[in-house]
Amino acid sequence: MKLSAFILCGLQSCPLAAGSNNAEAQPPTDELIVHLDYASYRGSHNGSSAINSWLGIQYASPPIGPLRFQAPQEPKLQSNLKEVISATSFENFAQCPQAGLLEPQADVGAEDCLYLSVQSPANASSLPVFVWIHGGGFQNGNGKIDFAPFIEQGQSSFVVVSIQYRLNTFGFLASPDVRQYGTLNAGLLDQKKALEWVQKYIHLFGGNARRVTIGGESAGAASIYYHTTALGGTLGNSLWTGSILSSAAVVKPYHFTTAPVVRPYYRLVNAVGCLSSQQAFNCLVDAPFETLQNASNLISISEIYSVPPFNPVVDDDTYLLTSPSDQLQRGPINGAFALVGNQANEGFDFVPIPSIKNPLFPLPLNTSSNLQAYVEYLFPLLSPGLAQQAISHYSNLKSLKDFSFDDNLAESLPHEIAINILGETTFYCPSEWLSLSLQKAWRYQFAIPPALHASDLAIYEPTNITGNGNPGQNISNSFRSAFLATWTSFINTWDPSSSDAIRDWPLFTAESPLMLNFNTTGATVEATYELGGAKLPQAVGGTNNFSLVNEFEWQGGRGSRCDFWRGLGRLLPT
Repeated sequence: MKLSAFILCGLQSCPLAAGSNNAEAQPPTDELIVHLDYASYRGSHNGSSAINSWLGIQYASPPIGPLRFQAPQEPKLQSNLKEVISATSFENFAQCPQAGLLEPQADVGAEDCLYLSVQSPANASSLPVFVWIHGGGFQNGNGKIDFAPFIEQGQSSFVVVSIQYRLNTFGFLASPDVRQYGTLNAGLLDQKKALEWVQKYIHLFGGNARRVTIGGESAGAASIYYHTTALGGTLGNSLWTGSILSSAAVVKPYHFTTAPVVRPYYRLVNAVGCLSSQQAFNCLVDAPFETLQNASNLISISEIYSVPPFNPVVDDDTYLLTSPSDQLQRGPINGAFALVGNQANEGFDFVPIPSIKNPLFPLPLNTSSNLQAYVEYLFPLLSPGLAQQAISHYSNLKSLKDFSFDDNLAESLPHEIAINILGETTFYCPSEWLSLSLQKAWRYQFAIPPALHASDLAIYEPTNITGNGNPGQNISNSFRSAFLATWTSFINTWDPSSSDAIRDWPLFTAESPLMLNFNTTGATVEATYELGGAKLPQAVGGTNNFSLVNEFEWQGGRGSRCDFWRGLGRLLPT
């Protein structure tokens, strides 16, 4: 199956605006020099937007040499503090090493990549802060994102910080060896380090460290899910209070000793040529960057449809002390308020299409036996009996119309069940559990067909705020404005209620599990959206139709199915 570039915008990478730098539209009106206690940086000013930008501030020491696979360290003290570092262009710093790349790329990143960027309105003072964590399946992506249009949409009422963190092998290598000699979940610790940097320095950029909201899409949103449960909930509100999660892709955080985690480690050891070494871990530390990056990329691609390698793991005593869903259930947890969103058809992108031959899972999903094989392939710790029991929670619904908001997407009932199993275990159920665990949470669903994973990037992705949506999307300016108003309202007040969308948005609770369904009515549905060799329906035109729906009852009873999945515990960690 040939994956389109749009799929890659979800779990498989999408720098939102890596080539754009509106912050340099005009020469800076002053030097905008910020003095930190370890270095000084010069930013730039955009006269048309009145936004100041500092692009590429180092928040931790380069994780190179003996620091490869280790926890992030404090940034190095600059030898000459009078020297001012230019932070006026995204070209001044590298993205982190990339993997999961289906096509060759000229820029695969560099290990010296722990940078963040800050953008704030001119003359900002003690404004709320929005920290963005990019997506990319923990395999790729970067923080080279121009958020100036987003800040303008929010009436220049907040500061934005966009961070980078180690990815794939470099950030999420896991095994008993890594626990003994290195650090598990180094990529998550990078993110935590960046949040600590915000607490220490954001006041110098006009931000208020006590008004921090963290946000992310796909793996970025999943990161927030993990941070919410990290360290047994002992962080509280010390690093952030609010969070915005879009399409959180919680891809099975297994324990670091289990086969789905250890197998990729030894595949990497073998691919890099360290299998004969008595100190395989040290051999990986010393391996040439190009060799390690290439091996990481090939392993990531080969397991794209099963258990993606090099993801966050339960580490017992470093950061994720237990299964996140268990921590959510028993508490305590970190943070207090959240706006939690999904697309109406999250799972479709990541399930093989029966009519298109797929070498990674060659059995077409058009029979019950092949569906059983797929579930066992997707969840390698489940017994055949449990896999069959899982399917039974879906197969009692006999019609495609019982499942999908649009029954033209799936090619067969087994295919549709597979889409929903992946969608619920990876996206919907974890989002539901998180929402029910926080002090206050609001749920939404983006439902304009085809409403695939990452569809709402066409709204809040900075380059799209002015109307340039992702390929295949046709979103009106009124829809875009109403949707964005909920985000900016939440950043400013920790309440998404907005006169443009819904003035009194009810909280999501177990007694009233209502989510706001963002859709249109009166649209023409055309089979013109191309994805992986298939043509899917997309809505064209129409007027805004925002309504409250019961998530527990959605698609024939999602609530009870999520209860089943949660009960599987470590066999299906979420």
